[in-house]
Amino acid sequence: MSGTSRKGAALILAAALLGLWCGASSADEPQIYRHRYGIAFPLSSGLVVYSPEHPGLFSFKTDTLFYVMKRRGPGDFILVNEFAASSEKVLAEVKSSLEGGLAQPGYRQIAVRSVKVGKNQDKEAVEHIFELGGGPKRILRQVSLVHQGKGFFFTCSAAADRFEQADKELFEPFFRSLVFE
Repeated sequence: MSGTSRKGAALILAAALLGLWCGASSADEPQIYRHRYGIAFPLSSGLVVYSPEHPGLFSFKTDTLFYVMKRRGPGDFILVNEFAASSEKVLAEVKSSLEGGLAQPGYRQIAVRSVKVGKNQDKEAVEHIFELGGGPKRILRQVSLVHQGKGFFFTCSAAADRFEQADKELFEPFFRSLVFE
């Protein structure tokens, strides 16, 4: 190999190593998903977002904003819908109405409580955990909050026998990573 060929090969190798190093450093930083209503969260741990613009296999109603789920996983997901609420006062009304339970076949209330969510744990919310029977039993964790004068339901869903694990690995980390801009 001539001196010029060695220099060329060395430059190509250096460029490839630099590209790998730069790629590795940016891969360590998760991408941030920002919704137009000022809700943001990191897409870490293989999370993927489906929206009306990128629906994947999901169908979307007009109030459905997006789904969040792990790229590979057992089908646990978070569904985010908008609802008619303009202030935190509405959250108290939501909590009060949920405390009486829902008249729905297969419904079993587990908990209704006020919680704080977000990266700084400073966003007031109402949490409603319940089981739905029927086919395979599912446990749902619904977190309602108001941001920028809009109401949001974050509905987390997992098979009843997987709920605790899904809550620990997906749902709770998601709620602790939310940023309200």
